[in-house]
Amino acid sequence: MPIRLNAQTRHRHYSQPGFSLLEVLVALVIAAMVCGLAFKVIGNASRTAATSQDYQSGLQLADAQLARIALQPEKWLGQHQGTLPPHFYWQAQISHWQSTPDQPTSPDWALYRIDLQLGWTGRAEPPVRLSTLRLSHASARPDTTAAP
Repeated sequence: MPIRLNAQTRHRHYSQPGFSLLEVLVALVIAAMVCGLAFKVIGNASRTAATSQDYQSGLQLADAQLARIALQPEKWLGQHQGTLPPHFYWQAQISHWQSTPDQPTSPDWALYRIDLQLGWTGRAEPPVRLSTLRLSHASARPDTTAAP
């Protein structure tokens, strides 16, 4: 007995399993969009990590410069500035701390205020600002009566 195939059976018999060209193209477009977004996120995370590391490096340099000045603040009175490698600049203002009239003062000790600002040359990021007070003994103060 011969087998009769109707149109539906014939269609199933001749069609092959798999994806159509249109389905493959849509999947490729979606994959490309996901990859593009992933690369953008990774790139931003990398830039953020580099900026954070640079900021941390700048903070360490500012702290070291502040410690250097704080060793003998009386020798640094006034405004000072300079550069630090690789691409930082610093500015410092050292002044006598003005005590209020009700606070006792001692001729043997002096209190100094040190304000330090460290920034990046050629970049628009806000500078790091550090401030501290340092107490210095009178024997460490420069002799202002001696001839220069």
